[in-house]
Amino acid sequence: MFGKLTKYEFRSYFKSLLPVWCAVLVLALINGFTLPRGDMVGVDGVNAFLTFVLPLMLFVISFVVMGIVTLVQTIERFWRGLLGNEGYLMFTLPVSRSQLIGSKLLVSVTVQLIGGVVICLSGVILVLLLGREEFLEVLSQGFGFIAQVFREYPGESWTAVVIVLEVVVLALLGMANNSLHLYAAMSLGHLSKKQKVAVSVLAWVGLNVLFTNLTIRIGAGAANSLPSWLMVEKLADVVPLLFIAILISAIHDALYWALTELILKRKLNLE
Repeated sequence: MFGKLTKYEFRSYFKSLLPVWCAVLVLALINGFTLPRGDMVGVDGVNAFLTFVLPLMLFVISFVVMGIVTLVQTIERFWRGLLGNEGYLMFTLPVSRSQLIGSKLLVSVTVQLIGGVVICLSGVILVLLLGREEFLEVLSQGFGFIAQVFREYPGESWTAVVIVLEVVVLALLGMANNSLHLYAAMSLGHLSKKQKVAVSVLAWVGLNVLFTNLTIRIGAGAANSLPSWLMVEKLADVVPLLFIAILISAIHDALYWALTELILKRKLNLE
């Protein structure tokens, strides 16, 4: 059943986001051919606007649209799927509240990852078309440099790999936090009999202020009480600090999840 829920969520997201992702990649391709090069110096006036400026503007706007559509879909899928009319059906299914939240969270994070991949691919397309030889040369030199570093400094190199993995985990937790923050705020908003949207917005702001202040206080306290071995003097010292950041972020996400699940179980006020 969890798989079916996830599939349903993916289908709903992709209906809106797939055209946007394709538009970003197509615009990257177009800009790769239209951005000024040495053989286009003489173009000016209206032709310059249509040839160079307009495609670039549309390319930048497409990133904004992708972010907005992703945000709107994240809000809509939770609001309508669990807190609106669809909630009556969803809560009759033989699945737990955790599975309902988890399916939406999994798809939301995956969609954010796909959006990041699309942005990276659009950049690669643009760079390849504007300077393929230079890009491939820099890429080759980069891989060669990494291989050389691993040969000469194996210990530091594997430490760097661990740091990269920690950063990836931290980024994933951050993406989950984006969605869980919205879920918790919308759940709190639905405790209100009226003005659910307004209360949800206020709840989002309030939760943001609360957790930001708590994180700053915890971080400041931890920094003042760190033992000497956690001071950053070499690359390996970054590993435990990132682990602490991951732990704080995981707790942050867990609190949002627990709050959302508690409201869905005991205090839900469907429309």
